[in-house]
Amino acid sequence: MDRDFVTETLLLITTQGEFRRMKRNLLLLSSALLLLNCATQEALSASGRAAGATNDKPAAQATVARSTRKTGMIPPPPAIPASAPAKPPEAVVPASPKPQDKKIVTLGLAGPYTAKTVKKQRFADYVEIKPGQENAPLTLTITNGGDKTAGLAWFRLFVANRLMATEKNLGKASEGKIDMTGAIQSGSNQLVIEGAGPVGAQISWKMTTIATCKLDKVDPDEALLEDTIKVKGSNFDTNPTMDHVFFNKVEGKVESASEKELKVKIPKTADIGQNKVTAKINGVESNALTMKIRGIPELTSTNLQGVPPGQQLIIYGKNFSKETGENKVFFGDTSAEVVSGNTETLTVVVPFIPYEMGTHGPSNVKVQVGKIASKNTLPVQVGPQMFQDPGLKGGPDTPQLGPGF
Repeated sequence: MDRDFVTETLLLITTQGEFRRMKRNLLLLSSALLLLNCATQEALSASGRAAGATNDKPAAQATVARSTRKTGMIPPPPAIPASAPAKPPEAVVPASPKPQDKKIVTLGLAGPYTAKTVKKQRFADYVEIKPGQENAPLTLTITNGGDKTAGLAWFRLFVANRLMATEKNLGKASEGKIDMTGAIQSGSNQLVIEGAGPVGAQISWKMTTIATCKLDKVDPDEALLEDTIKVKGSNFDTNPTMDHVFFNKVEGKVESASEKELKVKIPKTADIGQNKVTAKINGVESNALTMKIRGIPELTSTNLQGVPPGQQLIIYGKNFSKETGENKVFFGDTSAEVVSGNTETLTVVVPFIPYEMGTHGPSNVKVQVGKIASKNTLPVQVGPQMFQDPGLKGGPDTPQLGPGF
Protein backbone atom coordinates (compact mmCIF):
# COMPACT_ATOMS: atom_id res chain seq x y z
CA MET A 1 0.00 0.00 0.00
CA ASP A 2 1.21 3.44 -0.82
CA ARG A 3 2.69 5.14 2.28
CA ASP A 4 1.34 8.53 1.41
CA PHE A 5 -2.15 7.20 1.00
CA VAL A 6 -2.03 5.60 4.45
CA THR A 7 -0.79 8.82 6.00
CA GLU A 8 -3.57 10.89 4.45
CA THR A 9 -6.18 8.35 5.54
CA LEU A 10 -4.98 8.38 9.15
CA LEU A 11 -4.90 12.18 9.15
CA LEU A 12 -8.47 12.31 7.88
CA ILE A 13 -9.68 9.90 10.55
CA THR A 14 -7.89 11.88 13.22
CA THR A 15 -9.34 15.14 11.95
CA GLN A 16 -12.86 13.73 11.94
CA GLY A 17 -12.41 12.45 15.50
CA GLU A 18 -11.14 15.82 16.66
CA PHE A 19 -14.09 17.49 14.99
CA ARG A 20 -16.51 15.15 16.74
CA ARG A 21 -14.81 15.81 20.09
CA MET A 22 -14.90 19.57 19.55
CA LYS A 23 -18.54 19.39 18.57
CA ARG A 24 -19.34 17.39 21.70
CA ASN A 25 -17.40 19.82 23.87
CA LEU A 26 -19.24 22.79 22.35
CA LEU A 27 -22.58 21.13 23.10
CA LEU A 28 -21.55 20.51 26.71
CA LEU A 29 -20.32 24.07 27.06
CA SER A 30 -23.59 25.47 25.69
CA SER A 31 -25.59 23.35 28.15
CA ALA A 32 -23.41 24.52 31.03
CA LEU A 33 -23.89 28.16 30.04
CA LEU A 34 -27.65 27.70 29.87
CA LEU A 35 -27.75 26.13 33.33
CA LEU A 36 -25.49 28.85 34.71
CA ASN A 37 -27.74 31.60 33.29
CA CYS A 38 -30.83 30.03 34.91
CA ALA A 39 -29.04 29.74 38.25
CA THR A 40 -27.92 33.36 38.03
CA GLN A 41 -31.43 34.62 37.25
CA GLU A 42 -32.81 32.64 40.18
CA ALA A 43 -30.16 34.08 42.48
CA LEU A 44 -30.97 37.62 41.34
CA SER A 45 -34.69 37.08 41.90
CA ALA A 46 -34.10 35.74 45.40
CA SER A 47 -31.83 38.68 46.16
CA GLY A 48 -34.46 41.15 44.89
CA ARG A 49 -37.15 39.58 47.06
CA ALA A 50 -34.94 39.75 50.11
CA ALA A 51 -34.04 43.37 49.45
CA GLY A 52 -37.75 44.33 49.12
CA ALA A 53 -38.67 47.90 48.52
CA THR A 54 -35.17 49.08 49.39
CA ASN A 55 -33.67 47.35 46.28
CA ASP A 56 -30.64 45.90 48.14
CA LYS A 57 -28.06 45.98 45.33
CA PRO A 58 -25.11 44.76 47.47
CA ALA A 59 -26.94 41.50 48.29
CA ALA A 60 -27.65 40.87 44.61
CA GLN A 61 -24.08 41.65 43.69
CA ALA A 62 -22.82 39.19 46.33
CA THR A 63 -25.00 36.46 44.89
CA VAL A 64 -23.62 37.13 41.40
CA ALA A 65 -20.08 37.05 42.78
CA ARG A 66 -20.62 33.65 44.37
CA SER A 67 -22.00 32.30 41.10
CA THR A 68 -18.98 33.73 39.29
CA ARG A 69 -16.52 32.04 41.70
CA LYS A 70 -18.24 28.66 41.26
CA THR A 71 -18.36 28.77 37.46
CA GLY A 72 -15.43 31.00 36.68
CA MET A 73 -17.62 32.97 34.27
CA ILE A 74 -19.20 36.38 34.45
CA PRO A 75 -22.99 36.01 34.25
CA PRO A 76 -24.92 38.14 31.79
CA PRO A 77 -26.45 41.36 33.14
CA PRO A 78 -29.97 41.04 34.63
CA ALA A 79 -32.88 41.82 32.38
CA ILE A 80 -34.03 45.44 32.57
CA PRO A 81 -37.57 45.48 34.00
CA ALA A 82 -40.25 47.17 31.98
CA SER A 83 -40.74 50.76 33.05
CA ALA A 84 -43.83 51.43 35.16
CA PRO A 85 -46.61 53.37 33.46
CA ALA A 86 -46.43 57.10 34.01
CA LYS A 87 -48.56 58.35 36.89
CA PRO A 88 -51.35 60.57 35.64
CA PRO A 89 -50.96 64.17 36.80
CA GLU A 90 -53.02 65.07 39.81
CA ALA A 91 -55.80 67.57 39.42
CA VAL A 92 -54.75 71.06 40.39
CA VAL A 93 -56.91 72.33 43.24
CA PRO A 94 -57.19 76.13 43.16
CA ALA A 95 -55.98 77.77 46.32
CA SER A 96 -58.70 79.03 48.61
CA PRO A 97 -58.97 82.81 48.57
CA LYS A 98 -57.34 84.41 51.57
CA PRO A 99 -59.73 86.02 54.03
CA GLN A 100 -59.84 89.75 53.72
CA ASP A 101 -57.45 91.42 56.14
CA LYS A 102 -59.30 93.52 58.68
CA LYS A 103 -58.18 97.07 59.22
CA ILE A 104 -56.34 97.31 62.53
CA VAL A 105 -56.21 100.50 64.57
CA THR A 106 -53.99 101.28 67.53
CA LEU A 107 -55.74 102.39 70.72
CA GLY A 108 -52.59 103.05 72.69
CA LEU A 109 -48.89 102.28 72.95
CA ALA A 110 -45.98 103.05 75.26
CA GLY A 111 -42.27 102.41 75.45
CA PRO A 112 -39.77 101.23 74.99
CA TYR A 113 -39.16 101.48 78.72
CA THR A 114 -35.43 101.14 79.52
CA ALA A 115 -34.03 99.59 82.69
CA LYS A 116 -31.64 101.97 84.43
CA THR A 117 -30.67 99.54 87.16
CA VAL A 118 -30.69 95.80 87.76
CA LYS A 119 -33.14 96.28 90.60
CA LYS A 120 -36.92 95.94 90.27
CA GLN A 121 -38.48 98.85 88.38
CA ARG A 122 -41.99 100.07 87.66
CA PHE A 123 -43.33 101.63 84.44
CA ALA A 124 -46.90 103.02 84.15
CA ASP A 125 -49.05 104.51 81.40
CA TYR A 126 -52.69 104.73 80.27
CA VAL A 127 -54.85 103.40 77.42
CA GLU A 128 -58.21 104.94 76.47
CA ILE A 129 -61.05 102.60 75.48
CA LYS A 130 -64.15 104.14 73.88
CA PRO A 131 -67.62 102.88 74.88
CA GLY A 132 -68.33 99.68 72.98
CA GLN A 133 -64.69 98.93 72.27
CA GLU A 134 -64.39 96.90 75.46
CA ASN A 135 -66.46 94.21 73.71
CA ALA A 136 -64.46 94.40 70.49
CA PRO A 137 -61.49 92.13 69.76
CA LEU A 138 -58.65 93.73 71.74
CA THR A 139 -55.03 92.59 71.40
CA LEU A 140 -52.14 93.60 73.65
CA THR A 141 -48.73 93.13 71.99
CA ILE A 142 -45.74 92.97 74.35
CA THR A 143 -42.20 93.41 73.00
CA ASN A 144 -39.49 92.43 75.49
CA GLY A 145 -36.10 93.23 73.99
CA GLY A 146 -35.19 92.24 70.44
CA ASP A 147 -32.41 90.97 68.20
CA LYS A 148 -29.90 93.57 69.39
CA THR A 149 -31.55 94.65 72.65
CA ALA A 150 -31.86 92.71 75.89
CA GLY A 151 -35.25 92.29 77.52
CA LEU A 152 -36.27 92.18 81.15
CA ALA A 153 -35.36 88.93 82.87
CA TRP A 154 -38.82 88.90 84.39
CA PHE A 155 -41.87 91.18 84.35
CA ARG A 156 -45.46 91.43 85.55
CA LEU A 157 -47.98 93.40 83.47
CA PHE A 158 -51.11 94.75 85.19
CA VAL A 159 -54.18 96.45 83.71
CA ALA A 160 -56.43 98.19 86.23
CA ASN A 161 -54.59 96.30 89.01
CA ARG A 162 -55.27 92.93 87.38
CA LEU A 163 -52.34 90.69 86.41
CA MET A 164 -52.58 90.12 82.65
CA ALA A 165 -49.21 88.76 81.53
CA THR A 166 -45.71 87.69 82.62
CA GLU A 167 -42.51 86.74 80.81
CA LYS A 168 -43.89 83.18 80.66
CA ASN A 169 -46.52 84.30 78.16
CA LEU A 170 -43.74 85.07 75.70
CA GLY A 171 -41.82 81.82 76.16
CA LYS A 172 -38.49 82.18 74.41
CA ALA A 173 -39.76 84.79 71.96
CA SER A 174 -39.15 88.50 72.36
CA GLU A 175 -42.73 89.38 71.35
CA GLY A 176 -46.14 87.98 72.26
CA LYS A 177 -49.82 88.83 71.90
CA ILE A 178 -52.36 88.73 74.72
CA ASP A 179 -56.12 88.60 74.03
CA MET A 180 -57.71 91.38 76.07
CA THR A 181 -61.26 91.04 74.72
CA GLY A 182 -63.74 91.49 77.56
CA ALA A 183 -60.93 91.92 80.08
CA ILE A 184 -60.82 95.71 80.05
CA GLN A 185 -63.40 98.41 80.70
CA SER A 186 -64.32 101.46 78.67
CA GLY A 187 -62.69 104.68 79.73
CA SER A 188 -59.15 105.36 80.91
CA ASN A 189 -57.24 102.25 82.04
CA GLN A 190 -53.85 102.26 83.74
CA LEU A 191 -51.29 99.75 82.45
CA VAL A 192 -48.34 98.98 84.75
CA ILE A 193 -45.20 96.89 84.12
CA GLU A 194 -43.01 95.75 87.03
CA GLY A 195 -39.81 93.85 86.37
CA ALA A 196 -36.04 93.66 86.42
CA GLY A 197 -33.22 92.92 84.04
CA PRO A 198 -29.81 94.08 82.95
CA VAL A 199 -29.12 97.77 82.57
CA GLY A 200 -30.36 98.90 79.18
CA ALA A 201 -33.01 96.17 78.88
CA GLN A 202 -36.15 97.40 77.10
CA ILE A 203 -39.85 96.50 77.05
CA SER A 204 -42.86 98.10 75.31
CA TRP A 205 -46.56 97.44 74.67
CA LYS A 206 -49.28 98.27 72.12
CA MET A 207 -53.08 97.87 72.31
CA THR A 208 -54.93 97.33 69.00
CA THR A 209 -58.42 96.51 67.79
CA ILE A 210 -60.37 96.17 64.55
CA ALA A 211 -61.41 99.47 62.98
CA THR A 212 -64.89 100.73 63.86
CA CYS A 213 -67.38 100.70 61.02
CA LYS A 214 -68.84 103.97 59.75
CA LEU A 215 -72.22 104.52 58.07
CA ASP A 216 -72.39 107.03 55.22
CA LYS A 217 -75.76 106.48 53.52
CA VAL A 218 -78.97 104.44 53.58
CA ASP A 219 -80.38 103.82 50.12
CA PRO A 220 -83.29 104.41 49.78
CA ASP A 221 -84.06 106.53 52.82
CA GLU A 222 -87.75 105.54 52.65
CA ALA A 223 -88.87 101.95 52.23
CA LEU A 224 -91.54 99.42 53.15
CA LEU A 225 -91.42 96.76 55.80
CA GLU A 226 -89.49 93.69 54.53
CA ASP A 227 -87.87 95.70 51.72
CA THR A 228 -84.13 95.19 51.13
CA ILE A 229 -82.06 98.35 51.40
CA LYS A 230 -78.36 99.19 51.00
CA VAL A 231 -76.32 100.52 53.89
CA LYS A 232 -73.12 102.13 52.60
CA GLY A 233 -70.05 102.97 54.63
CA SER A 234 -66.65 101.51 55.54
CA ASN A 235 -64.96 98.82 57.63
CA PHE A 236 -67.81 96.31 57.37
CA ASP A 237 -67.01 92.64 57.90
CA THR A 238 -67.23 90.65 54.66
CA ASN A 239 -68.84 87.78 56.59
CA PRO A 240 -72.56 88.73 56.82
CA THR A 241 -73.00 86.84 60.09
CA MET A 242 -70.56 89.25 61.76
CA ASP A 243 -72.51 92.37 60.72
CA HIS A 244 -75.55 93.45 62.74
CA VAL A 245 -77.83 96.25 61.55
CA PHE A 246 -80.61 97.68 63.69
CA PHE A 247 -83.70 99.74 62.89
CA ASN A 248 -84.25 101.51 66.18
CA LYS A 249 -83.78 98.41 68.38
CA VAL A 250 -85.04 95.77 65.95
CA GLU A 251 -82.35 93.85 64.07
CA GLY A 252 -82.62 93.34 60.31
CA LYS A 253 -81.18 90.48 58.27
CA VAL A 254 -77.87 91.15 56.49
CA GLU A 255 -78.18 89.27 53.18
CA SER A 256 -74.76 90.12 51.73
CA ALA A 257 -71.73 92.10 52.80
CA SER A 258 -68.64 93.76 51.41
CA GLU A 259 -66.18 96.10 53.07
CA LYS A 260 -68.18 99.16 51.94
CA GLU A 261 -71.79 97.97 51.52
CA LEU A 262 -74.37 95.84 53.33
CA LYS A 263 -77.66 94.63 51.85
CA VAL A 264 -80.18 94.44 54.67
CA LYS A 265 -83.79 93.26 54.80
CA ILE A 266 -86.01 95.43 56.96
CA PRO A 267 -87.76 93.27 59.59
CA LYS A 268 -91.53 93.12 59.50
CA THR A 269 -91.58 94.03 63.20
CA ALA A 270 -89.73 97.33 62.67
CA ASP A 271 -91.37 100.55 63.83
CA ILE A 272 -93.42 102.41 61.27
CA GLY A 273 -92.12 105.92 60.68
CA GLN A 274 -88.77 107.48 61.52
CA ASN A 275 -86.05 104.94 62.40
CA LYS A 276 -82.48 105.26 63.61
CA VAL A 277 -80.26 102.91 61.61
CA THR A 278 -77.08 101.67 63.31
CA ALA A 279 -74.60 98.85 62.78
CA LYS A 280 -72.73 96.81 65.36
CA ILE A 281 -69.65 95.01 64.06
CA ASN A 282 -67.10 93.18 66.19
CA GLY A 283 -68.89 94.45 69.26
CA VAL A 284 -68.57 98.13 68.40
CA GLU A 285 -71.57 100.27 67.47
CA SER A 286 -71.36 102.66 64.56
CA ASN A 287 -72.74 106.13 64.09
CA ALA A 288 -76.47 106.47 63.35
CA LEU A 289 -78.42 107.46 60.21
CA THR A 290 -82.17 107.98 59.84
CA MET A 291 -84.74 106.63 57.40
CA LYS A 292 -88.49 106.31 57.06
CA ILE A 293 -90.06 102.86 57.20
CA ARG A 294 -93.54 102.48 55.85
CA GLY A 295 -96.15 99.81 55.93
CA ILE A 296 -98.55 99.71 52.99
CA PRO A 297 -101.57 101.74 54.17
CA GLU A 298 -104.77 99.73 54.34
CA LEU A 299 -108.32 101.04 54.81
CA THR A 300 -110.91 99.06 56.78
CA SER A 301 -113.96 101.38 57.22
CA THR A 302 -115.31 104.91 57.68
CA ASN A 303 -117.68 106.24 60.35
CA LEU A 304 -120.12 107.43 57.62
CA GLN A 305 -121.04 105.98 54.25
CA GLY A 306 -122.55 109.22 53.05
CA VAL A 307 -121.50 112.72 54.05
CA PRO A 308 -122.00 116.26 52.75
CA PRO A 309 -118.99 118.46 51.87
CA GLY A 310 -117.42 120.31 54.77
CA GLN A 311 -118.30 117.68 57.34
CA GLN A 312 -115.63 115.62 59.06
CA LEU A 313 -115.14 111.96 58.21
CA ILE A 314 -113.11 109.39 60.17
CA ILE A 315 -111.19 106.80 58.19
CA TYR A 316 -110.06 103.60 59.93
CA GLY A 317 -107.19 101.41 58.87
CA LYS A 318 -103.51 100.73 59.58
CA ASN A 319 -100.01 101.81 58.63
CA PHE A 320 -100.85 105.51 58.62
CA SER A 321 -98.09 107.90 59.65
CA LYS A 322 -97.81 109.30 63.15
CA GLU A 323 -96.99 112.64 61.56
CA THR A 324 -100.24 114.13 60.32
CA GLY A 325 -98.61 116.04 57.49
CA GLU A 326 -97.29 112.83 55.89
CA ASN A 327 -100.81 111.48 55.32
CA LYS A 328 -102.75 112.49 52.22
CA VAL A 329 -106.40 111.58 51.62
CA PHE A 330 -108.19 111.70 48.25
CA PHE A 331 -111.85 111.46 47.33
CA GLY A 332 -111.40 110.29 43.77
CA ASP A 333 -108.90 112.81 42.44
CA THR A 334 -109.87 115.53 44.91
CA SER A 335 -107.68 115.93 48.00
CA ALA A 336 -109.11 116.38 51.47
CA GLU A 337 -107.73 118.24 54.47
CA VAL A 338 -106.38 115.93 57.15
CA VAL A 339 -107.27 117.37 60.57
CA SER A 340 -105.74 114.80 62.89
CA GLY A 341 -104.78 111.17 63.09
CA ASN A 342 -102.52 108.37 64.21
CA THR A 343 -101.34 105.10 62.73
CA GLU A 344 -104.89 103.66 62.72
CA THR A 345 -107.30 106.58 62.24
CA LEU A 346 -107.44 109.76 60.16
CA THR A 347 -109.95 112.56 60.54
CA VAL A 348 -110.53 114.58 57.35
CA VAL A 349 -112.75 117.38 56.11
CA VAL A 350 -114.82 116.14 53.16
CA PRO A 351 -114.07 118.22 50.06
CA PHE A 352 -116.69 119.68 47.74
CA ILE A 353 -117.27 117.46 44.73
CA PRO A 354 -119.37 118.92 41.86
CA TYR A 355 -122.75 117.20 41.63
CA GLU A 356 -123.83 115.88 38.24
CA MET A 357 -127.40 114.66 37.90
CA GLY A 358 -127.59 110.97 37.18
CA THR A 359 -123.89 110.38 37.22
CA HIS A 360 -122.93 111.37 40.75
CA GLY A 361 -121.97 108.13 42.51
CA PRO A 362 -119.82 107.25 45.54
CA SER A 363 -116.26 108.56 45.62
CA ASN A 364 -113.39 106.14 46.11
CA VAL A 365 -111.45 107.26 49.20
CA LYS A 366 -107.74 106.41 49.27
CA VAL A 367 -104.83 107.30 51.54
CA GLN A 368 -101.23 107.99 50.59
CA VAL A 369 -98.49 107.98 53.24
CA GLY A 370 -95.35 109.63 51.94
CA LYS A 371 -94.79 107.95 48.58
CA ILE A 372 -96.82 104.84 49.40
CA ALA A 373 -100.47 104.60 48.31
CA SER A 374 -103.00 102.45 50.16
CA LYS A 375 -103.59 98.97 48.82
CA ASN A 376 -107.38 99.51 48.68
CA THR A 377 -110.09 102.21 48.58
CA LEU A 378 -113.48 102.68 50.29
CA PRO A 379 -116.64 104.10 48.65
CA VAL A 380 -118.17 107.17 50.32
CA GLN A 381 -121.14 109.08 48.94
CA VAL A 382 -120.52 112.83 48.99
CA GLY A 383 -123.41 115.26 48.45
CA PRO A 384 -125.63 117.91 50.07
CA GLN A 385 -128.76 115.68 50.25
CA MET A 386 -128.47 112.56 52.39
CA PHE A 387 -131.70 110.48 52.67
CA GLN A 388 -132.66 107.78 55.10
CA ASP A 389 -133.07 104.26 53.82
CA PRO A 390 -136.51 104.23 52.10
CA GLY A 391 -136.96 100.67 53.25
CA LEU A 392 -137.52 101.83 56.81
CA LYS A 393 -141.27 102.04 57.61
CA GLY A 394 -142.45 105.47 58.58
CA GLY A 395 -139.11 107.02 57.79
CA PRO A 396 -139.49 110.61 56.64
CA ASP A 397 -138.25 111.28 53.12
CA THR A 398 -136.55 114.51 54.12
CA PRO A 399 -133.00 115.62 53.40
CA GLN A 400 -130.43 115.44 56.23
CA LEU A 401 -128.25 118.53 55.93
CA GLY A 402 -124.87 118.90 57.57
CA PRO A 403 -123.64 121.95 59.46
CA GLY A 404 -123.65 125.13 57.42
CA PHE A 405 -126.43 123.97 55.04
